[in-house]
Amino acid sequence: LTVTCAVLVTWLLCSCSAKPMGRIVTQDDFVAEFSKRTDLSAYTMESAGYEETFEYTYTAKTACEIKKAKRNFQVEIDGIRVTLPLTVKELTELGFELVAIYGGDQQTVDLSVLERCATFDVRTPDGNTFTIYAANKANELIPIEDLTVMQVACAFYEGDSTYGVGERNDAPDIRFFKGVTGASTVDSVMKELKTPQVIYFSRTEYNGETTLTNIQMTFAFSNKEYRGDLCVSAKTLLDDTVKQTSYITDLSYRIDIGID
Repeated sequence: LTVTCAVLVTWLLCSCSAKPMGRIVTQDDFVAEFSKRTDLSAYTMESAGYEETFEYTYTAKTACEIKKAKRNFQVEIDGIRVTLPLTVKELTELGFELVAIYGGDQQTVDLSVLERCATFDVRTPDGNTFTIYAANKANELIPIEDLTVMQVACAFYEGDSTYGVGERNDAPDIRFFKGVTGASTVDSVMKELKTPQVIYFSRTEYNGETTLTNIQMTFAFSNKEYRGDLCVSAKTLLDDTVKQTSYITDLSYRIDIGID
């Protein structure tokens, strides 16, 4: 009972870093760029091809964990510090409002309704929105307010990723480990968190031309009670008029609460 990093598939175009990642169109481009940042020989590579999409998954041969996360399960959202795990009731007591069960109408959620697990759209006191996934450890029906929040996710951009249309105006200022935000680049994330446990690269073609490339990095962490990961998704644009070529589109912070 987990959700993937792409709980909500929308995009944000953010500001340039000093030396942004080069334009990535092929697997060779990906290898050339990431070899500058991490030792890809320390990863096992698997590939899968479909009619229009090619996927490459690089999994570290040995464990790679975010050391600083062993005692840090905190996310800061519009200036409010949230420490996972906590119940939905505890989250709302911090000032957040559940506005919809994901995919439903935008309306306040009735906390007395029973659920085993659910994904919710949440509004901050500043009026911005993000997504949470909450579940019952025992996998039984309980009031929504008693569900345990095990994932916080945010997407920063929506619309046409080729032409930079649809920047989300209601994405919160969300910060993971202080140094990872919606304004991060792939370079800055790797500088902050070091080596990913898994790196996923995919490219989509249309009529033989590459139309979209995606990079997803998963950074693992643990302590005596929980394991979890921070998943970072990024896009590289193919439009040469766009100066920034690697920008963060989604962030997802998840802990394993041990559902039966």
